Amino acid sequence: MNTIFTIGHSINPIEYFIAILKTYQITALVDVRSNPNSQHVPQFNEGYLKKRLNDMGIKYVFMGGELGARRTEESSYVDG
Repeated sequence: MNTIFTIGHSINPIEYFIAILKTYQITALVDVRSNPNSQHVPQFNEGYLKKRLNDMGIKYVFMGGELGARRTEESSYVDG
């Protein structure tokens, strides 16, 4: 049986984030953020995060386009 966990990164160091993933034996992370980049927490930008996770043996998959909160369809918004 598979288990799905959720995690947020806040402003924690990347090492703390990875330690949590390792503690729970997470082998893959699906990023559902609509915009996986930030000036405030660049350690969680898509490219850097993907590389660090890969180096630790954790697969990174971006699905923000499919699962992120910001939709592009006009029908998703009331009055624009």
